[in-house]
Formats: sequence, structure tokens, C-alpha cells
Amino acid sequence: MALPEELFFRGYLWRRLSDPHRGRLAAIIANGALFAATHALIHPGAWAVATFLPGCYFAWLRCRTNNLATPLLTHALANTLLFAATGRL
Repeated sequence: MALPEELFFRGYLWRRLSDPHRGRLAAIIANGALFAATHALIHPGAWAVATFLPGCYFAWLRCRTNNLATPLLTHALANTLLFAATGRL
């Protein structure tokens, strides 16, 4: 699911949230919060809340590198490692 999530959250939504007047930190936090809120609809509970920090990290990567490839590859790797560790591969 990394590809559609990154296209939406760090592609489309990032462009909508990043505003030079509000600052990038606000955009990173908002992006992470919306990422976690969306996961809460799909996977209610602590698991969804735990996606806030990775969501912020992926947004920071998007901000830092100014491209989608870095957060996309990082997200895909994180999902692969998580699924392998939990036996869901």
C-alpha cells in the first residue's frame, strides 16, 4: 500500500499543506496526523496511532528531498520489514 499512500499523502496532500507562511513543520505534523487519522479508519486502535511518527518522517523526507521516491522507498521498506516481523508477508 506504500505507492497509493505516498502518491496521496506526500504527493497531492503535501502540495496542499506546504505553505511558506505556515512553515514546513506545520505541514509535516498535519501530514502525519492525517496519515494516522486515515489509518485509524482502517485499523482502529493503537496501531493507527503508531503511524503518526512514521507519517511525519515520510513527510519530512518529502520536504527534505523534494521528491516522492525517497519517502516511497522508505515506506515500502518499512512495510516489508513490519510485515515480515509480524508474519503477515
